Parts: sequence; structure tokens; C-alpha cells
Amino acid sequence: MADRNPQNFLIHLRNSCAPLARRMDGVRTLGLGGGVLTLKVDTASWPGSELVAGGGELEGYAAGFFGDGTSVAFDEAAPDPQRLPFPINASKVWNHVSFISVASDHPVGVLSVRKRDYANWVKTGWVKTGEPGEGGEQLLLPASGATGIDSLIAAMPQLVDQLCAMARENRSYAQLVMRFPGDVDADRIEGALYSVKEWGTPETPGPIFQKFLGRIHYVDPCTEILGLKLADQLIGVGGAR
Repeated sequence: MADRNPQNFLIHLRNSCAPLARRMDGVRTLGLGGGVLTLKVDTASWPGSELVAGGGELEGYAAGFFGDGTSVAFDEAAPDPQRLPFPINASKVWNHVSFISVASDHPVGVLSVRKRDYANWVKTGWVKTGEPGEGGEQLLLPASGATGIDSLIAAMPQLVDQLCAMARENRSYAQLVMRFPGDVDADRIEGALYSVKEWGTPETPGPIFQKFLGRIHYVDPCTEILGLKLADQLIGVGGAR
């Protein structure tokens, strides 16, 4: 069938096995040929190592989607600690990436920057200096008595409102990135996000959110990605937690 392609397989995974789908964000390329679904991924890092460990489960979903006999193979990719999840890398250059930092007893910190500006930050040495370039928008959302992931969930309506307003003003689309908190907390975070996007807020109807705001993408909890390090600095913490 024409619709049985790798892109639609990812959609299928989002609906049938969210934990596996989250880890597929770490794949560099995904291709199907000769009954083999090939994932190019750094197998030594999260989420590549977990995809390899769950290869049997992934193969089961692949066979169910593409047909019996479909197998899964891994093509090793070189480590790249600054690499963003591949759905973000594959999106339009004028989109915004919104890096979210969460820590206990701190506000939620968000640093949003256009993809093309962020690429320049990385290329021109801000990875080493830890200083952002021009073009970033900073946002602090008070913890309101909650801590950690609970503070992000409590702040979700305000966060979504402000990111959507930024994207509308800039004729952009905001994609969210944060460190992987574990599947239990990821379920909670995504539930809060999708609830706001479905129902809207008093300020913004739900269909508007769906036009200007993407989903959350997760990266290695110990990542050194520049955007998250800078978001950490907004709330006064350093390094992965």
C-alpha cells in the first residue's frame, strides 16, 4: 500500500507505542528497502541504545505495519552532541526551537530561537562560550508552589499561550525540546500539552495552537546541547539534572 511508508510508520508508533516513538526522534535517517527497516542512529547514546535494546519490540511493530517478514537493522551514526531531534532538523529553517529547562524549586525556563539563528550560534562558537547570540526570546514561568515536572504541567496553559503568540507574531512554528524525564513523566507532560491544544485557553482557541505549536521532542537527559544549557542558565542551574 502506498501509505505504508516510514513517515506513516512513525505516526503509527505515536498512536500505538508512545515510548518507542519518543526514542525514534534520535534516528538520523529511516528507510525501508527489501523488507528491512533501517535506522541510522548513534547506538551508544540515548535514545539509540534503548532502540537497540528494544529492537525486538520495534521489529514486531514494523512487521505489523509493513507486513510479515519485515526486519529492523541499525546503521551506526557518528556521535553528535549538538544534534537536535531529526523531526526538528527536517523542518523549515524559519521555525522556532523552544528549549525547556525544568528543575526543582525553580521557575520553568524557556529559550526560543529560530532554527537558522540557532545553527549560527552553534557554528560561531557559542557552544564553547555559553553565551547566546542575537535573536533568542527568553521566558520564565513561575513555579507557583509546584516543583520539577509538576511546575511545567501547572504552567502549561501559560507556556502554550506565550509560545503560540510568539510563533504567530513571527509567522513561525514553535517546536519544543527538553531532556527526557522518563516515560511516566513524559506521559503526564504530553497529556497536559495535548489537553491545552485540544481545548484551548481563555486567550487562544485550540485550533490556533494546532497551527503554530508542535509537540515535545526529547533528548538525552545528560545532553550538552547548547540551547538547553542556555535555558538552564535562565533559571540559575547548570548542567543536566
